[in-house]
Amino acid sequence: MSEHFIEVCVGCRATISQCRCPGPKTERKGLCSACREKGLILEEYIHPASAVTKFGVLAESALAQAQATMEQSRIEADLSRRELAKRLGLTGYALNRMFEGDYNLTVREFGQVLDVCGYEARFTAKSKT
Repeated sequence: MSEHFIEVCVGCRATISQCRCPGPKTERKGLCSACREKGLILEEYIHPASAVTKFGVLAESALAQAQATMEQSRIEADLSRRELAKRLGLTGYALNRMFEGDYNLTVREFGQVLDVCGYEARFTAKSKT
């Protein structure tokens, strides 16, 4: 009997592949094509627990968190992406790029999206130890 699995990108946490079987799956690490195109190398991200986390993974994680925060704010404000784009003076295409994985989102853009949705941005730093 083969192992049930889900392969997840270590760069962006996207699902690369998975078995079709129901039930619990073992997570495997990999790199999606978009992260490979950015030049990420899988071996750089698979370290023993004592190894230093690579900046690229942290940056991708921060971007994903910012995009998820914008999406949640938009949903809670009961705005469609089309309406949000209109209020920001953007095309739908430009707004959708901001919500996608490899867009270089600025702090200003992040703040503007949250402002239109009725929220404000706040940043905190937490020690990794």
